[in-house]
Amino acid sequence: MSHWIATVTPGLEGALLAEVRARRPQARPGYRRPGLLTFSESELSPEAPLLEGARGEAGPIFPQLWGHSLGIIKDDADLAAAVSATGLNKAQVFARPSGEDDEPPANTARVSAVEARLRAACHDVVQVPGARRGEPTLGVIVAPDEPTLLVRLVRGGAWGPLPGGRWPHTTPEDSPSRAWAKLDEALAWSRLPMRAGQRALELGNAPAGVSLNLLRRGLSVLGVDSQPMAPALQPYIDSGALTQLSRPMSQLRWEELTGHFDWLLMDVSIAPALALRGLRRLMPPLRKQLSGALLTLKLNDEAVIASVPKLLEQAGALGLGPARARHLPANRRELTVALGSAG
Repeated sequence: MSHWIATVTPGLEGALLAEVRARRPQARPGYRRPGLLTFSESELSPEAPLLEGARGEAGPIFPQLWGHSLGIIKDDADLAAAVSATGLNKAQVFARPSGEDDEPPANTARVSAVEARLRAACHDVVQVPGARRGEPTLGVIVAPDEPTLLVRLVRGGAWGPLPGGRWPHTTPEDSPSRAWAKLDEALAWSRLPMRAGQRALELGNAPAGVSLNLLRRGLSVLGVDSQPMAPALQPYIDSGALTQLSRPMSQLRWEELTGHFDWLLMDVSIAPALALRGLRRLMPPLRKQLSGALLTLKLNDEAVIASVPKLLEQAGALGLGPARARHLPANRRELTVALGSAG
């Protein structure tokens, strides 16, 4: 019997289980903690692909990362020997997902303690800050007062290079919201080729964390929201790089969408089905000019999570290409949907 591990944002374990049932019906759930699930299968090669989609096939949505289990270590005294026995010479130590923007201090302390122990005892193992695509890496998953899990990771394009599968981002102090990080992660994952000199239409942009990120990337923005923007955006309004239409998306008229738009972004606080319906109304004058879109859909309850396949069909029907979806670390109870080709 072989075992494999997947991590997930706490609270979305049920969504992950549903995906595994659909993709690997032979996998049986086992050991489970908030943010982490294990599965067992018979006759599973230690290097066999797990949740990776075939070429041209959509990858999984909800797991942050996944890999083959290499053992559970209950005593730190046994950790160094177990790590050396894996035969992997690159490692990343990380806590299982907490669902918080800032890592809980207890998790940080535990990660630091295990990293120090491995540096002192495993001189043939290098702790790497960034995992390379396709290169086997040892994941050392820790939690305070719990056993340590070892997992063989092979990163593809679904998760980021940082420990735990996170994507690099640096949110400036004057950013009005965590949405800055959401855009950084969405672009790193989707590889949509946004670039300076282009123009974006952002629906639901207040308080404008995404707008500020776009503007500092050199794009111009038309924002639509009935709520006010943060003071940090005023210089861009004064310069004309940012134009704000103070109304909800439901009251936006075609006639107001003047000029050319390269990208569409949407993050509105309404049910996803209603948001997509409202967006469909606006698409006729936009469809031919847009290169793609990034949509944030709210996962308000279990019924919405169960409807994700249907929502992706509706997003794909907007006419910007097939919908790709990922629950990114900065998303919380949201889903990022990308439309358009990767650069």
